[in-house]
Amino acid sequence: MIDRGILEWLTGYLGDHLDAQSAPSSVTTASSTTYGLEYSTALFMNLCLHRSGKERCLPRARAVLDTFSRLLTLARGGGDGEAALMPYVSGVLYSLLSHPGFAAEARRMGMEKRLQEEKKRQWLFFFTCGQTATSCSCCCC
Repeated sequence: MIDRGILEWLTGYLGDHLDAQSAPSSVTTASSTTYGLEYSTALFMNLCLHRSGKERCLPRARAVLDTFSRLLTLARGGGDGEAALMPYVSGVLYSLLSHPGFAAEARRMGMEKRLQEEKKRQWLFFFTCGQTATSCSCCCC
């Protein structure tokens, strides 16, 4: 799948999806949109865990990082469906940023501070979620 260009296709699909969502005349159903986003993001995460997936994405590092930065914003501010994206988006970013080429591109794009803030926010969320006596409103409890 990696050799046949699925990561490039997924990057385009996710970017097009984000562009369509921000368009004022977006006419997609919430369930198909959420399912497509979640499935595509999970597939991307699993494929980029492999070294060959990271290497395949490296020539398009800026486009990939931009897409997943936008997905991070969507997952952070979205409803329950979009919140389900967070583990996959975080997984993609964690995997890609372990590669020196992606880390350097993220720094050039000014993503370092934002990702550090997001990391703190996620840790605080996990600690807060675990301390509540009743179930929280996160996607996993």
